[in-house]
Amino acid sequence: MSIVWRLYKSYAYPLTRIVYGQPTSWEENIAGVMFPGQIQKAAWSLCNRFIAVAWGMPMSTLEILDSVTLGQLTVLEFPLGKPPFLHWLDFSPDTCLLTCFCGKPGKLISWDLQTGVLVSAISLEQQTYPLYQSSVTYSASGTMLGVLHYSDYDSAIYTYNVFSGIHLCSHSFNGSALNIWTHGECLQFAMVGTGSITIWEVNFTSTHAPKEVGSLPLPNHQDFQGLEFKFHPIPSRLTTSSNGKFSVWDAQDLKPLLNFNGLGYISFSLDGHFCACQTNGPELFLWKESPTGYILYRKLGSNTQYSQPLISPDGESIITLKDSSILLWRTTDSTTSLSAISTQTSPRVEKTFILGFSPDEALAAVI
Repeated sequence: MSIVWRLYKSYAYPLTRIVYGQPTSWEENIAGVMFPGQIQKAAWSLCNRFIAVAWGMPMSTLEILDSVTLGQLTVLEFPLGKPPFLHWLDFSPDTCLLTCFCGKPGKLISWDLQTGVLVSAISLEQQTYPLYQSSVTYSASGTMLGVLHYSDYDSAIYTYNVFSGIHLCSHSFNGSALNIWTHGECLQFAMVGTGSITIWEVNFTSTHAPKEVGSLPLPNHQDFQGLEFKFHPIPSRLTTSSNGKFSVWDAQDLKPLLNFNGLGYISFSLDGHFCACQTNGPELFLWKESPTGYILYRKLGSNTQYSQPLISPDGESIITLKDSSILLWRTTDSTTSLSAISTQTSPRVEKTFILGFSPDEALAAVI
């Protein structure tokens, strides 16, 4: 299946023979597409079949790609001109709809993926909050959208019917909420208090005030200045970042699962078993869940510095964005041995480090 095999198969037979095994694919990067303009956002469908890519500055095109070949399947057109910037892009849970959150002014625009027809263009109720400080989620049924706006002092949640565009209900409260996610037929969101993180819940259509459903103690960080919290992809994983330190926690008991230094971008598979991170360097790291936390599973030389990796819901593929390019990577078809995988974090001063092996030479540690 590899490019090398397709090119040189006719020259290899009968001069070569396979003595042990045959990899199905030799290439980690299996596809790439260049666009005429800079990529703004990209998103996987939950069925793993489609990738949505919005490119152009300001926005010019929204394309749906095949997730295996990156071939173009369809192009979606924006209503009444082209929005200047996208803040959010995602498929509905059943992959029937695609919605983007763009501004200014802030709008939620949805399309029917089967027909490419515009479903709705919803103008947001509240324009006083910065649009980049917002979080959006679909309901489990895919018929409603919840939008959280927040500032340093207060927050507000608005829910809408996707098909009719009708505003359903609103909730305003003091304090800065983090992001929202869907839990059953309800919205949940997190707020940081003194020494704890509280989880709140409200139904998509309820006019009652959100109620507190849980509380987590704050992770033990040395420096809380500039500390940020996010839950990925559901409340089972909590990520914290502060002053170049990035951590992943089990949100149930705040058990540390991964720690590394360096600012970067992180993405999770839908079940949380895989975690991908693009750091400040040109390498893409993939971690896999284990009983002791996340362990380094693959390291890909992506050469896409400062890009946002997006791991597929099934954890088998990753796309990385770099200016006007999108690259598709496999995560499961490699025969890479353990000895070919480098350490999880590189020494800051590479001239002074200690390398040690376990007695059976199966494991290595570096300080």
